[in-house]
Amino acid sequence: MVFLVIIGLIGLAVAIVLAIVAVFKLVGWKTVGWTAGASLVAIVVGAAFGGGSSTAPTGGTPAPSGSSAPASNPAPAPPSNSAPAPATPPAPAPKPEKPKPELEVVEVHQEGDGYVQYAAGTVKNNSNRKYGYVQVEINLYDGDGNQVGSTLANANNLEPGATWKFRAPVFEDNVKQFKVVDITGF
Repeated sequence: MVFLVIIGLIGLAVAIVLAIVAVFKLVGWKTVGWTAGASLVAIVVGAAFGGGSSTAPTGGTPAPSGSSAPASNPAPAPPSNSAPAPATPPAPAPKPEKPKPELEVVEVHQEGDGYVQYAAGTVKNNSNRKYGYVQVEINLYDGDGNQVGSTLANANNLEPGATWKFRAPVFEDNVKQFKVVDITGF
């Protein structure tokens, strides 16, 4: 009994392959294309294993009533005049964000009170720890980019997630620009 079932399944598989080849030759390999070919294979295999319907596909000739014969003369797929769409490359994976430093200088600016100039700004503690001491070191430059001095500011007990608005005094007269060169904490 099992032998007959296996022979029947092999015969069914051969019939499916022959039917697909016949349809491809009838319609034309290039006309069918990969997408339509895959759809056609799915229809034939589905019909062969009982997944088909009792009506013929659109454009085909219906099977005679009461007959189990497959539909004949399927409508050919219209020829495609357009080139296949180019494959879209996958979007690149987002680059992981660079982790923020534990102590970060958020912004820097120059300010003065009429008597003294300051290099001022904001430091943020991005960590989960309290810093007992934090120091910002700043180099001072003249209009030609020559270093003419340095200054610093410090604070005690910077809490986790807190910000510190620093002001470092600038006593040199010819300072036109400055740069934060180091921030330390412990």
